[in-house]
Amino acid sequence: MGLDKLLEIIEPYELVQVKHTDGRRHEFFFRRRRFPTGKKNVLSKVMELKDGRLSGYIYVGHLPEYDHHPERTKMGYLPIKNLTTEEIKDLMKKVTRRAH
Repeated sequence: MGLDKLLEIIEPYELVQVKHTDGRRHEFFFRRRRFPTGKKNVLSKVMELKDGRLSGYIYVGHLPEYDHHPERTKMGYLPIKNLTTEEIKDLMKKVTRRAH
């Protein structure tokens, strides 16, 4: 899945997209809503790799079912590199459902 497909998936969530100064990585965050933890950032360091896949992270720190996931970082992010399109769609629903 490439960046264009990800943009299609996240369009309904009205996230703000910010490009890093390197022009390759993107951040996606809520404009007005927040997670229970106070974070606004939903997707972090997202970039398209040479093979067309995506690299980056999705914030799952507020979802208890990911507390002990082997790939979850200490900051509460899950790598998206090996997720399928369907897994990202499902995860976006779960992640944004708990924001207020």
